[in-house]
Amino acid sequence: MHASTRRSLALAACAALALTTIGCPDNLARLCPAGSVQAGVFNTSLVYAPPATDTDQCIISRDAIDGGPADASLASRPQTFSSVICTAVDVDGGPIVYLALPTLVRASTLGDGGTFSFSSVSLIGGTSCACNIYVTETISGRLVPSLPDASVALIGDAGLPPLAAFTGSVIDVIDAGDDAGVPCNCNVPCDLQYSLTGSAY
Repeated sequence: MHASTRRSLALAACAALALTTIGCPDNLARLCPAGSVQAGVFNTSLVYAPPATDTDQCIISRDAIDGGPADASLASRPQTFSSVICTAVDVDGGPIVYLALPTLVRASTLGDGGTFSFSSVSLIGGTSCACNIYVTETISGRLVPSLPDASVALIGDAGLPPLAAFTGSVIDVIDAGDDAGVPCNCNVPCDLQYSLTGSAY
């Protein structure tokens, strides 16, 4: 994607997650929502990872309004940033895991084996597509404990056992927005897929 439109995790001005900001780990730790417990601060990497049979790669299919080339990919370049994982208990007593960055906090139930799935939908303007776009983003994966045989489950009010890492994927499904009459320079609908990994500091 053109640098002028990239704001975040998967896409920048073209995505819902703002992961391009490299935050100080100490500052990120303060981003845990009230009532939650920090589970770890992570050095995090986002890398474009389309499947070998991918036919829906998002590209600029006409000359972009900023003079960029046609057929340029909307995928973000590899990025490294800091993130924090936090945990809490919901009103029904179920475990919640948060992914926190300087510009966002996402919440998910904590599944068996430390699995998570964060979902969001954003309407974004000012992109290389010229039209407004909707980005439906899903971040899914699992938390990896420091001890191989440890269970990734909440321990009372103490949060999770020590974490070594998390692994997962990001899928952005992109479609045209509701700005009628504005031509779209991209081959929407389309999707972008990334690998997401985090290693504890």
